[in-house]
Amino acid sequence: MAGATTQGQLSRYPLPRLLAYLGRKEFTGVMRLETNPPAELLFHEGIPVGYAPEPPQALCRILLETGRMTDEVFARTMEAVTRGQVDEEEGLRRVAGIPDTEMLRCRRYLLFQQLTRLFGLREASFTLTA
Repeated sequence: MAGATTQGQLSRYPLPRLLAYLGRKEFTGVMRLETNPPAELLFHEGIPVGYAPEPPQALCRILLETGRMTDEVFARTMEAVTRGQVDEEEGLRRVAGIPDTEMLRCRRYLLFQQLTRLFGLREASFTLTA
């Protein structure tokens, strides 16, 4: 059974106000934004917990940019990912030795970056599905 769906425009419901509303209502579900490319924000009890699509090699790039990974380890990890031997997270675990707690911190930072980028949107359709 499909969840309840609501549609709207960011020009009428600006994103900061919409996020505050979803937080107060403790919304759990997906917000789809008709952007280029289309984006999805995942919510749990009013809190944004995920974003799709995730930029390629996003976790590796954050670790590299913040100095938590060297250029050499980045290159080795990307080589394993590119060859299809592992996905990015598994490569970070096996090749770079990055613990899950560090990856979770990176995912949170990535979500923060994506939300910050979305705050600039003035014109886009959205769909909320609970």
